[in-house]
Amino acid sequence: MNTALIDLYWNIGNRILAEQERQGWGSAVITRLAEDLRREFPDMTGLSRSNLQYMRAFAAAWPDWNANVPQPVGHLPWGHIRVVLDKPP
Repeated sequence: MNTALIDLYWNIGNRILAEQERQGWGSAVITRLAEDLRREFPDMTGLSRSNLQYMRAFAAAWPDWNANVPQPVGHLPWGHIRVVLDKPP
């Protein structure tokens, strides 16, 4: 289950990156997507604007996630991945 969720979050982040590239950085892609998802799935958690920003950062940090992710990394909980993303380079 965790691997499927992590894959979903990476794919959402990757789509956000693509849309921001297509529409431009200041186009509020994440804000609009968060509003649309909240309206479409009112009972679902994990689709907040801040979590979508983490998804985007996740896809940007590991652009080849689906191609060659080490198996143990794929089993990290989302909270741990967020901690890694928050660490300074």
